[in-house]
Amino acid sequence: MRKFLILIPILIVFNSIDLNAQDLDYPVSISYVEGSVYESSDRSFSLLGGSKWAKSSIDYLLATSDVFIIITDEKGNGIAYSDGSEFNVKYLSGSVNAKNGTLNLVTKSLSDGAVLKMADGSLWEIDSYNQYDTGYWLPPYHVIITSNQNYMINIKRGKKIWVNRAN
Repeated sequence: MRKFLILIPILIVFNSIDLNAQDLDYPVSISYVEGSVYESSDRSFSLLGGSKWAKSSIDYLLATSDVFIIITDEKGNGIAYSDGSEFNVKYLSGSVNAKNGTLNLVTKSLSDGAVLKMADGSLWEIDSYNQYDTGYWLPPYHVIITSNQNYMINIKRGKKIWVNRAN
């Protein structure tokens, strides 16, 4: 529980964000959890890292599915994304390794996905082996940029790619 107390200042800012709004002031600092599903039932799932989460819907998650959870409050609750599904989750128990990053919106794909332009005007270069994916992702869509700015996560697709900031 101590990790969530450290994140309170970041989470209070994010709590009022509507991901469907196109006029947010990007980038937005967030905390998130990523992991693979260890086990799943109709109403809950566990990640390999040891945390357990209650689901707001009966979407079934397969074992080994990748999950990204954007934390939205000081209790660790949030919005989970997996294989194109989005659902609210409630933290139940276990160890959580929350990471910091920024939420941004891809507004334009240039050169068949070789460069992505964000809502804040930043440009991100995509390595050739990931351009197959980014070339088919149609903007606008939300991404998480990791705190070290080495990775970008398309939260709807559940795909994490290597990136380089171009400006």
